[in-house]
Amino acid sequence: MAFDWLSRDIHLHVRLHPGGVLLALSYAVAFWAARNVSVDQLYLPAGLRVAALLLCPPRYWVYLIAGEYAFFALARYPLIPQYGLAWAVVASASLMPAVAGIVHTHRRWMASSNDTWLLSVALLAAIVVTALNQGLAYLLMPTQHVAVSWEGAARYAVGDYLGILLIAPLVVMWRRRRMAAESMRGWTLAAVVSLVVIGVNLMVLLRMDSTGLPGSHDPAAFTAQQILAATGTVLLLLGATTSHYYHRFRQNEWLGRRAIAMTRTTLVAGEQDRRERAWYLRNVGDDIDRSLQKIANTLTAKGQEGLALELQRLHAAQSGALRVQANLVYPVEIESAGLYVALRAGAIADAWAQTDRVLPAHLMGDPCDLGLDLQLAAFRSMADVVAVLLTAEKGSLRLRARTIQRGGQQGIVVIAGLLDPHRTLAPGTVELARQALGARALAYQGNVQCRGNRIRLVLRETRGCQAERHASAPRTPALPRSNVSFF
Repeated sequence: MAFDWLSRDIHLHVRLHPGGVLLALSYAVAFWAARNVSVDQLYLPAGLRVAALLLCPPRYWVYLIAGEYAFFALARYPLIPQYGLAWAVVASASLMPAVAGIVHTHRRWMASSNDTWLLSVALLAAIVVTALNQGLAYLLMPTQHVAVSWEGAARYAVGDYLGILLIAPLVVMWRRRRMAAESMRGWTLAAVVSLVVIGVNLMVLLRMDSTGLPGSHDPAAFTAQQILAATGTVLLLLGATTSHYYHRFRQNEWLGRRAIAMTRTTLVAGEQDRRERAWYLRNVGDDIDRSLQKIANTLTAKGQEGLALELQRLHAAQSGALRVQANLVYPVEIESAGLYVALRAGAIADAWAQTDRVLPAHLMGDPCDLGLDLQLAAFRSMADVVAVLLTAEKGSLRLRARTIQRGGQQGIVVIAGLLDPHRTLAPGTVELARQALGARALAYQGNVQCRGNRIRLVLRETRGCQAERHASAPRTPALPRSNVSFF
């Protein structure tokens, strides 16, 4: 063919997409319609230009450029004898690419939740298009220098800016339609209010005799439009900023809830693992008991009663130590009798008593109303805080706990401190306590406070949710509900 050399020598490959051609024609018709109902001080095609670029992906921008150029080619062809071919070609082909470049530079900003980029696009597009129109008219139409003025530039810039603010916010809201309604509330309210304010400008169209022609201007309305442009800008800025920070707040809140849920899941999984280990130690202890009992019976049958008694004595001591360690791994009394029984009769109470520094715990309330997960968290927290105080501080310790119920929540308050009221916890002790208790306080909607000579921990949960969690959690075979000296 006649133009095969273009693709062969210059590697020019042009493929026209039917949808792109239809887009170009539709845009040209819409541009023509918008221009026919516009005036210089309220130029709707400027808003249509930005809206089209925001709606269409960049691969279709070339069709938008072609559509606008096609409209200008038809509209300005009769003006070539009066204003020259250079102005008709250059001025028609430069506006849309310039605005496309502005929108493209904002694409990374547009991906964020802060929609203040719209004001930047509107302002830059209005200034750049006005500068191109006035500059090219001054350079390419020497006979029309008198038509170029600062007043005309201001009128065109304000008209383009108002046209963009009238249409572009609708496109932005359409782009954000999948966002949660709550996060769009601030932006939508300000956008609607600003659109109502700017919509007053449409009354100017109905009151002005000349539309769509250079010089269509109403000085009295132009003053009001400048005020409305400033008002609409402030409202849009307020709405976009409010929506941005509200979205960030919601996102941080969601991340916080997710972190709490993951922390709580980790703690529950850890307790489940400890329970399985305690069950395994129980089986090992039972096997050892049966084996040693068989050996003792065999020795007795052979007349070696003294050796059998010595074996039983050693076995009782070692088996007791194994039971204590198993109970420290997982306090089985919590499942049957509750937290307070585990603290008073479990292995942890014996361990504290052997230090001669921990007074008997003062416990108030009924912990059996609390969920098992919360009771285990409180048990581990008490063990950790006592361990921290025993390691980092001197003197006797006092441990207190009481259950609480408030509204739809229930929980427990744990207070551990030094017996001497005149002493103060060291900064290192405070830091260790916060590190040891912080995860459980976060997981169970609580807090850790270190004041004076004591550490205060609060753990909470919602009433009624603990039963559902226990029903859905995997369980190992139940451990016997007995004293710590037996498995």
